[in-house]
Amino acid sequence: MELFTFQDVPAFSAAVAPFLARHEAENNLMLGIIDFGIKNPAAAADWEMAAVMDGGEPVLAALRTPPQNLIVAGEGAEADALALLAAHYAGKPLPGVIGPSALAQAFAARYAGENGFKWKVTMAETVYRLTAAADVPQPGTLRPAGERDRFFLAYWLRASDEEIFHREAALDFERAAERMAAGDLYLYEVDGMPVCMAGTSRQMPHGRSIGPVYTPPIFRRKGYATAAAAALSQVILERGNEYAALFADASNPASNRAYQKAGFVAVDEVAEIGFLPGTDEV
Repeated sequence: MELFTFQDVPAFSAAVAPFLARHEAENNLMLGIIDFGIKNPAAAADWEMAAVMDGGEPVLAALRTPPQNLIVAGEGAEADALALLAAHYAGKPLPGVIGPSALAQAFAARYAGENGFKWKVTMAETVYRLTAAADVPQPGTLRPAGERDRFFLAYWLRASDEEIFHREAALDFERAAERMAAGDLYLYEVDGMPVCMAGTSRQMPHGRSIGPVYTPPIFRRKGYATAAAAALSQVILERGNEYAALFADASNPASNRAYQKAGFVAVDEVAEIGFLPGTDEV
């Protein structure tokens, strides 16, 4: 086995994309970021990309877009592959790692043990895939967000971030405007009133991811998230994609039920792990 690093996204994609595409929905995070980097090379100037190869074939892929966590992907990567990646990052402080639960935790234990850090699972998520939207009640309609929605959508995006990441988030009107201009944000309306926000994000070779889906507390428990997720998934499928994918907080049973009712099926479990000063798992 040997670890290779890459200086440009197309070369990294050529090496690992076919490997990742074997489980495209499960690897949608890395594949989507690769797609973005190919289309926006200037944004990828400081990216860290590596792959462990065995007999000319990848067994472990790693991607980091500083200052974010390291993303890892692999099919039951062996201890030797994880050791090579941990050695590559020896002495290089990482804020955390995200990937399939067993893989991410195995890397975290190895990296943290060798660098004197503690590690802690900060979020457990379920990866979902949908190939046909369920026939669910549609009390309203889905529409693209427009300029008139810009002000309150910034607040909804902040609220969504705070619920997802369990930390204070900034109010960012520019981000809301950029996502609307890109056509990424949609609103689900009932009787002309926006009651739920749903967005699209990463594009994969055969699918597109959804996120975020946010319903203000006053409008919850009415099935709006299910209706919006199903409606947006149908839009994604009608645009030629084979599937829609999304991440859901595994600790939130309400959101998981909503997505399952919309037609999403769980395909993987992901762990987001943080590194802290000290040793051993927290």
